[in-house]
Amino acid sequence: MNQSAHMALLDKFIKSKPVPLPNHPGRFSQYHLSERQRLAWAKAQEYHLSENHLLAFEHILRSLLTDGPFKNVAFNYTSEDVIDFTLYQGSSKIKGTYSTSLLQAGTRLAHASELKEDLLHRLLVKNHELEYTKFILTDDNDILLQLIPTLANAQPEIIINGFKELARMADKQDDLLSLSFDQVELLELGHTDKRSSTEKERQIHFLQSEIKAILQEIQEEDSIYQKLEYTQVYRIFNFIYAVDFLLTPQGQLMESLEYMHRELHSNLDKNISAKVERFSAELEKIAEWNNEALNQELYKVFYTFNLTPRLTRSTIREIIDNERQQLDWYIENGYEQLAQHIVGYIFGYCLFNFTLPDPYKFLFRIYFQCIFPSCFEPEEEQLVDNKGKLVAKNIQKAIKNVEKSELWKAASMKWPNKHKLDFSSMPSFACSVLDNMYEMDFYEYADQ
Repeated sequence: MNQSAHMALLDKFIKSKPVPLPNHPGRFSQYHLSERQRLAWAKAQEYHLSENHLLAFEHILRSLLTDGPFKNVAFNYTSEDVIDFTLYQGSSKIKGTYSTSLLQAGTRLAHASELKEDLLHRLLVKNHELEYTKFILTDDNDILLQLIPTLANAQPEIIINGFKELARMADKQDDLLSLSFDQVELLELGHTDKRSSTEKERQIHFLQSEIKAILQEIQEEDSIYQKLEYTQVYRIFNFIYAVDFLLTPQGQLMESLEYMHRELHSNLDKNISAKVERFSAELEKIAEWNNEALNQELYKVFYTFNLTPRLTRSTIREIIDNERQQLDWYIENGYEQLAQHIVGYIFGYCLFNFTLPDPYKFLFRIYFQCIFPSCFEPEEEQLVDNKGKLVAKNIQKAIKNVEKSELWKAASMKWPNKHKLDFSSMPSFACSVLDNMYEMDFYEYADQ
């Protein structure tokens, strides 16, 4: 082989290497364990069967450690047979010690300046609901959540279940206690990943400008939205769910998104107009926040356990089928833009309520980059040109990078036989992405 042919072959090989995927999209969720995590979990079970409980526990911790630059789990041996460990779940930091005779783990949730009857009642009721953990009140009125002290030599699955209950309850209850009772002050917060000022500025501008556009559109297109009442919901939640996925806000902004989600799916009030009025009012409140207040809400926290159940193939198809008939009706009657909002609502609903395989999340990220380009870094390859037209070449390249990733391989992802995207318009593109997601195949894990 001559030198030029050799260089051409080498160049082709280099170009075929996958480009690293962007930062992991959305809130933490882990559908498929990495190979390292699977091996650690298998070792934990082996050591438990051979009654080497210390090594079994070490490998339980190793199986929980997620891949990435930030450590959600840390541990060290303080002696030959004692392990100190820390794990993070959102705003909560769980600390503990393990020996073959005792497993202690817990977190300091909050301090109560005053012990009121309704607070004590809340903690007592919760204690009756919990299986592996208990709320404890110290002499100094600190509220603790601790693992029951009988799991040291339990099966790895039982220990994991105990950790899940402890971590999820701690992450949920610290905020609820603080919001519900004025006399409660949060104590121990987990580590956070701060975003750059440039990224925050871009995200705040996206949030405020999109809210303004939605409220203006609902007002200007009042005749259509009054005639097709539920389309206002699709328009709003196409955005609400995208905000949760793209910005992953915390604190009060996250609570506002969750409030609107709860209101939408509450059966107590079926008056859509009244609900839309509440959604609009909530969006107007967010739009009035100053940049400093919004800045405080935009940070990332570490998680160890999924926040939502794993999605199955049958579930995503059921969700799409539930919306398919009206989606087709809007297209057939010339409301393509409204149909696009339904597609965004479907994708966002899945992301908000379920843990999806990572390739799904990256494909949804590509879709949202087409719909909301202003939310993404200008350095990223543009998927939409300055005139709002889809750049098919760049979209296909971005999808290829996902296909080449280890995440795709780990999930055993498979496109449908007739995999094809329609780039003729944004609504047509949205519907073609939906059709492919409907047929997509992947390896399922049973939810734990």
